Amino acid sequence: IDETSLAALQTIPLETALHVLTRLSDSRGGIRNPSGFIISSIKDYRLQQSGGGGHGGMPSGMDRTSMARQLDSAIERLNLDRTAIEALRALPDEDALAILKRVDGNVRSPSAWVTNAARKALQQQGAGPCAGSVASSAYHRGAERDQW
Repeated sequence: IDETSLAALQTIPLETALHVLTRLSDSRGGIRNPSGFIISSIKDYRLQQSGGGGHGGMPSGMDRTSMARQLDSAIERLNLDRTAIEALRALPDEDALAILKRVDGNVRSPSAWVTNAARKALQQQGAGPCAGSVASSAYHRGAERDQW
């Protein structure tokens, strides 16, 4: 499990994070990309919480499709690597798009810059009273069992 998925776990409620990690553990190695599974599960959780529509100003319908197209276009234009893309996918679409809009021609390594910005955004989202404890303790428990 990479840093991005651990940081993403800190942005959701403890019970939900534990549920995601339990599902991952129960798969007994059947999931090829544990980090991707975590990111996808968090996206699904956020979509479910928003009722499929707007949440906190989140666009719906065609706006959501348009935003997804803009994200894909910017990712392609910047030629981002897998790490940067996964870091962006851990964020709500509007936050990811805001990061991509801040990349300018002076950035020598867009992938590294985007990855760093996305991780900072995830840390800020998870900066509640228990930030760090969910993902960190789950990671260490998993490492002790050699299942990660």
